[in-house]
Amino acid sequence: GSPVTLEVYYEGKTCRIFNVTDKTAANIFERVAKQVGLAADQLEIQYEDKGNWIQYDGGSSQDPALQDIKTWTLKANRKDSGEPQPKKMRDSQAPSSVQIPELKICSIYRVKAFVDRKTMLDKVQEYLQQIPSKYKEDGKLPMLGCSGMKGIGKTAMLVHIAEILAPSMGNMKGLYMTFNGASELTNVFHRALKHEATPKALADAFAAALLVRCGYKKDDAYDAELKPTILWLQQKLCCTNEDTLVICVDEIGDLQCQVQEPTFNMPSATMSSVMTEVDVFKGKVVFIFSHIKDSVLLTGASGSGRQVLSLQLPPLSPSVWKELSLLHKWQNAASDHAEIHQLLLACCGHPRCLVDGLPAALRQRPSLLEHPTEASLVEARHVIIQTSKFNDISTSDMDEVIFKWFSLKQSQTLNVSELIANGLLLRLPGDVDVLNPLMLQSWSAGATRQSQTPMRWHLSQVYDADAVLGPNTEKKMEGLMFHYEALLRIGLNGEELPLREFYVGGDIDSKFGPRQVRAPLPSQTDLIVEMPNFKDMDTVLERLRAGWIVVSQEQNEPGVEFLTPWQEHGSGKLLVAAVQCKFVKGKAAWADVSRKLQVVKDSLTSEAVQVFPV
Repeated sequence: GSPVTLEVYYEGKTCRIFNVTDKTAANIFERVAKQVGLAADQLEIQYEDKGNWIQYDGGSSQDPALQDIKTWTLKANRKDSGEPQPKKMRDSQAPSSVQIPELKICSIYRVKAFVDRKTMLDKVQEYLQQIPSKYKEDGKLPMLGCSGMKGIGKTAMLVHIAEILAPSMGNMKGLYMTFNGASELTNVFHRALKHEATPKALADAFAAALLVRCGYKKDDAYDAELKPTILWLQQKLCCTNEDTLVICVDEIGDLQCQVQEPTFNMPSATMSSVMTEVDVFKGKVVFIFSHIKDSVLLTGASGSGRQVLSLQLPPLSPSVWKELSLLHKWQNAASDHAEIHQLLLACCGHPRCLVDGLPAALRQRPSLLEHPTEASLVEARHVIIQTSKFNDISTSDMDEVIFKWFSLKQSQTLNVSELIANGLLLRLPGDVDVLNPLMLQSWSAGATRQSQTPMRWHLSQVYDADAVLGPNTEKKMEGLMFHYEALLRIGLNGEELPLREFYVGGDIDSKFGPRQVRAPLPSQTDLIVEMPNFKDMDTVLERLRAGWIVVSQEQNEPGVEFLTPWQEHGSGKLLVAAVQCKFVKGKAAWADVSRKLQVVKDSLTSEAVQVFPV
């Protein structure tokens, strides 16, 4: 007949065994026994029939094997009251010594990834020191989880805990393992699971992966069970009764669900099952997990009825590159080339970008720091993105995300947690989120007026303007600002809003802030038109009415760098923002601004146009 699912009740818990095709009594007893940790001859099983519990022996015309139902509801009990002994491994299976392979991670990576990580390590050390008291509270250890965006340093943190911190504390042994997508442990786990998702099956599949991590042959590990595996590992690591075994499990999120259960969360269920299974060791076995999303760690803890201690790795400062001796050549080049300075800042203090990505880019193009051409910079960004694994998003999705990001009306619809998880959004200190500048600039690279969309074109011009310094290294903001303003106008997509929602931060005359407006746009890709100056007001006004941002090439002559047109709701009256770009401390000196603005304001006001300063 067709496969069935076994729903088994045992000691107040429920587990499911999927896709059972062999429905003989012997196989049913064996499958249930494996899940509850007993031998088949220690079990008695009842099945539910129309609300009644009936003893199941196999072969009866009434037992579920002969009924046409897809899910069998079973109740399992022990025949005796004794505690079951964990199944022992065959001596021929166990390797003669613990063969834990060397982790391929260079020492410089560990050092650099731990800039500003002392606070996190202190929390881990405090947790490990308090294990005895934490266990005695309710017999369940809290779940310790390390979370953070891609490349933030979770792997380096777990390696440090397993190989340096735990051994240094005395009476502790550490072990690191990873389910990274490139790891064979993920495949071992799923093969050992055999499409079953019961707590016992998940814990034992984890045991198979743990054994392979320690040198077992895969074929000898698939029938492993977690409790005897832990006992074997403690013995091989020479753990005394006083020792605690600390197992750091990286990339638990790569255990994706292969069971047809849409609400089933494989990483959370696995963490919960493993923690529950090792509670019998009374705090002598500790797991520390890492996952991109903190929510998955929380779900795994709640599933096993325990607390979670979350270590959310904070981002580093965007200027942390100045402190890393590994990057001394880059630091020197940044003082000579604004483009290199821009590239370093674009890494946003992201550890993997700085420690892996930049050296990879330099190996690809050794002349990059001496001669940073446009082509070599495009190549460098591509190498850093690939090395940092920021390339898990399609071009069409990227287009949609970027348009929404620059839309003042749609940006709130973005899924921030998903964008952080795939590396498109980077979190800076102070919980400030920015679109990944490396990916953003790569997306706009090579844009031309003829071949690219207006948003792509103006974004490329923003980055070009950002890498330009004026005399005496004064930052020139004008080009950056009017191309950025063009980006935001495109993002409005014809929708109306109050002016104060466009010009934020008090940089607009308060009388104009509430005015409801829309941004007229010309049909061309480029929204910017440059003029020698603002003396030919007839032409200036014509361009403004057509939706252009009008830029004066004599930018500092009248004190106004560019003019931006707005159309007022209802009346259709033209309102013009006269924009000055200047670094100020505190609030703008509006009296000084108005004085410099007067020439432009008088000329435009005569044409029944209202002008306001920004």
